[in-house]
Amino acid sequence: MSYHEIAAASGYSSDYIKDVGSKLWRRLSQALGIQVTKSNLHSVIKRYARQEVDQLDRSIAPRFSSEPCPKMNFEI
Repeated sequence: MSYHEIAAASGYSSDYIKDVGSKLWRRLSQALGIQVTKSNLHSVIKRYARQEVDQLDRSIAPRFSSEPCPKMNFEI
């Protein structure tokens, strides 16, 4: 969707949409540490999400082992 189309659909001017879009791409780029543009947003978000899942998997994996679980004693 072009900035002109977004402007027409939202009721804002094209210049305003371009200005806000520029600020959004800049903030996302700073937050993610990679240049984000309107054309690469989808792939950047997918890559970032994949990295977060991989990092979570690595942090959880050492907690699980092939050894049997110790018996837990609970008193009620």
